[in-house]
Amino acid sequence: MISHNNYTMLNSLADTVTEPAQTAERQLLLTAATSAAEARQSWLQVARALSGFTTDTRTHLGPAAAETGDLALWTGRLAYTDPRWTPSRGTSAPVRAGSDLAPDRASLRQVVAAVHHATYSLGFLAAANQRQVQTANRARRILVPVSSIPDTFDLRVPFTGAPAERVQALLDVYRSAEHASSQATNAIAASAVHIGAQSRLLAAAADITDPGEGRQRYPRPSWQQQLAAIHHPEAGPTERILRDLDVTDSALLARAAELDGASARLLVHASEQFETSGAAPPVTDLAAGAGTAALLGRALSTGDRKVALAAEPRSAFAEGAEAEH
Repeated sequence: MISHNNYTMLNSLADTVTEPAQTAERQLLLTAATSAAEARQSWLQVARALSGFTTDTRTHLGPAAAETGDLALWTGRLAYTDPRWTPSRGTSAPVRAGSDLAPDRASLRQVVAAVHHATYSLGFLAAANQRQVQTANRARRILVPVSSIPDTFDLRVPFTGAPAERVQALLDVYRSAEHASSQATNAIAASAVHIGAQSRLLAAAADITDPGEGRQRYPRPSWQQQLAAIHHPEAGPTERILRDLDVTDSALLARAAELDGASARLLVHASEQFETSGAAPPVTDLAAGAGTAALLGRALSTGDRKVALAAEPRSAFAEGAEAEH
């Protein structure tokens, strides 16, 4: 259901991208939708396979199952117009139009990020489920109905331990679901990076932890380029926080740059007074602390603190504004 909801939303988003200059963006969204549909089919095979199994705790709903149900609910209420949609309604509810789902670029980035996180979670869920099945099988807790086994023994119990070949078949469909979810995650990651969604950091993290060739199916900037786009080397701490939050308002970024500059000047002035009085360690020692290094590093890099104090610290915002002119 989650994969189907993601497929529905991605198709709706693609319908809103109609400008000729956005052809690549539309294609990325449609590719991601296709991958979500393939993941849906793989998870459907898992559901069908699971219908032939049970466990000795079949009446217990674990936390992961409950949270997966919540994720299905939340993605469904994004995909469909009914604010009280539940999985029991399935696909019978009207689909939310793309213009309603993402009326502006900021909303588009948020919805793509939501789909990205949901898809990312499904890959981990498939891997975790495989480990659970293997552990439960070793403890002989994976059960099947006696009636589903060829009648070789007269067993007078409703369930018995699952044969090894059936457990293996279940693990095989889980592996297929994991692979399909991973491919869908790669596809939506390409869209996230292209439009600048917050979840693009997931793509950067994935490239760092799993740089294998299988992750390069959908081309995207390297993780170094992605992080550099967020954390400009000239941006101060306050400006970086705003950029982490995806703030693009030029007035807010300008205020952040001013605050960073004022903070740097204040710290250097104060450190000079402490050095003169001998009451505190030199300013170069202070720069080793995580809280002050970002503020003092640029000022100290000139080798002349007086020159650094006289100059306004530059920012990523300021550089962008100059480039526009």
